[in-house]
Amino acid sequence: MLLTTIHLDPDAAPDPTESATMGRLVGHVADAAGAEEGRVLWARRGRDRLIISSDVPPDWHELPGALRAESVKTPRYEQWDRIRFSLDTKPVRAVPKPGAQGKGKSRRVAVPEDRWDQWLTGRLEDVLVVTALRHARIGMGGAAYGRFRGEAVVRDADALYELCIRGVGRGKHEGRGLLLTERA
Repeated sequence: MLLTTIHLDPDAAPDPTESATMGRLVGHVADAAGAEEGRVLWARRGRDRLIISSDVPPDWHELPGALRAESVKTPRYEQWDRIRFSLDTKPVRAVPKPGAQGKGKSRRVAVPEDRWDQWLTGRLEDVLVVTALRHARIGMGGAAYGRFRGEAVVRDADALYELCIRGVGRGKHEGRGLLLTERA
């Protein structure tokens, strides 16, 4: 898997708050390059940077405002490596529908913001030992999501790699869920 950083002209690129538009554009450039369905994640980092995770380099020339791009392999780590991570995601949890039993009988509800750090630590506990974590709330109401930054020790290197290519949480079509990591 590859991480491609696309540098954008902020005046020509789509507005960073237009996640539906950007999601369609990312899907288009990934499809044009032959990316495997369901293996494309993306995150917007400011007005001038877009990061796409896919199995092939995206056809970034198709993006409005794209200036240049660099692709690198998704990082791999060993057990006990220290890393820094960032993640934009929508913390939600499944709750059973009243009177319903069995699979598909639940609905997703937003996790209260005062429990976001606990929610993420729980999602990562089999993979990482989180040693520092902070978050910021981005957006309003049901469209709100958390921008998490943290440090951790790798517990399960293979599971971490899978999380990096599969994503964490909901809202992947909106540019959420891409777990970005680097050595600490």
